[in-house]
Amino acid sequence: MDKNTIFAIVLSTVVIVAGFTIQSVFFPPVKDTTSVQATVAAPQNTPETVAVSTETKALPISAATDPAAEGPSLVEEKSVIETDLVRVEFTNRGGDVVSYKLKQHGQNDNFLEMADFVSDQNRAFSLALGDANGAVINELFNTKKISDTEIGFYRSFSVQNIDGSLSYFTLAKQYTFIPDEYMFELKVTVDGDASFRGLNFGSAAYTLKTAPQIGPEWNPKQDKYEYRKFYQLLNGKKKAVSIGQNTTKKVDEKVSWTGVAGKYFTLIALPETPAQSVLYSTRPAVQGESAAQIFMTRGPISASRTTDTWRFYIGPRTDKFLTKYNIVTNNPYGLSDAKLDQIVESSGILGPLEILLKWLMEFFYKLIPNWGVSIIILTILMRLIIFPLTKKSSESTLKMQELQPKIQEIQAKYKENPQRMNEEMAKFYQQAGYNPMSGCLPMLIQFPLIFCHV
Repeated sequence: MDKNTIFAIVLSTVVIVAGFTIQSVFFPPVKDTTSVQATVAAPQNTPETVAVSTETKALPISAATDPAAEGPSLVEEKSVIETDLVRVEFTNRGGDVVSYKLKQHGQNDNFLEMADFVSDQNRAFSLALGDANGAVINELFNTKKISDTEIGFYRSFSVQNIDGSLSYFTLAKQYTFIPDEYMFELKVTVDGDASFRGLNFGSAAYTLKTAPQIGPEWNPKQDKYEYRKFYQLLNGKKKAVSIGQNTTKKVDEKVSWTGVAGKYFTLIALPETPAQSVLYSTRPAVQGESAAQIFMTRGPISASRTTDTWRFYIGPRTDKFLTKYNIVTNNPYGLSDAKLDQIVESSGILGPLEILLKWLMEFFYKLIPNWGVSIIILTILMRLIIFPLTKKSSESTLKMQELQPKIQEIQAKYKENPQRMNEEMAKFYQQAGYNPMSGCLPMLIQFPLIFCHV
């Protein structure tokens, strides 16, 4: 734990303790002679799971390349694309991503890794021929650095036709990044020769996979505030995908977008043409790791040349960065009404207040670039704002303490006649100039601020 975090925790503790101390000294609470203990059992969630079929009807694919299309023997090599927001590391093995870091987040130079638990056999944005059961393409590709923000990978494969003859096709992946953008574009191109008849492996051409897990790294058993949830946009409405741990769930509906989200960050896949099916998986490749992986399957390809465009947003889970994809002039991709912002957790009718508090916290962060200090400043500000209400509530509590003996006398005197007791109590409150609701209303007004602040 770094010094700034420790300082923030200590200072926050001092502020909270001091606040409660001042309140308890000047406005002591009414002593309660009863205590209630309740135990609530956690609900059991056993969502439906769908097993992936292992039966395939595929034309056999050969890892052998077309000798006429390839140059010298390839060796594995790494490449890096970097913008002001992200640093992405690629391998030419499959043309996949092995690291995806957010430069504006993390501690010091340790940027936040969003491609977590990547391994040799499970990389980010890897392809498998056929459905989600297909083996990841693990061959070495040729690399072409197109520009500082564009990189491409390509390789030729042979496919055996029904009559036993061979056709050749080139599989290419091109990644394009834009400065000041958390969204990037991935184009997957299949370009066949004159005899090529397309790709059809068990009614699927290929499956595109996300990273095994998104960052930041966390322990599900220890960190109860962090989580990973799957979402999709179907018929214009966001829908959460219920799935248990160490299982999978397949959705055959053509969703507009799908994603996995944590408390603060998210990955959203936005295909130009909806995928044929989507498989969600929480099965880790290595025991002890967590998993939240998405497999998007593309339908059969029949044309001799096809290019699919996939767009991925990988970044903060905030309206600030996601709402711009609803207006065509606000984003470089020309997206309109994409509704990516629906993946942001909302407080419903308290949404405007939540937005204001987030804006204030981000404002304080700009002044002092430390989230812990920003939270402390916001906490102090909220305490100052609600202090008049807290004071009013405490004064009402003290007044109630003064009136308590007379109230108990009335209750004892008319305990056999509840109606008369209520009449006498109302008369007594009026004579004393006390409103029983005066202690409750200030607290009710504070609740929205407390909930949004938490």
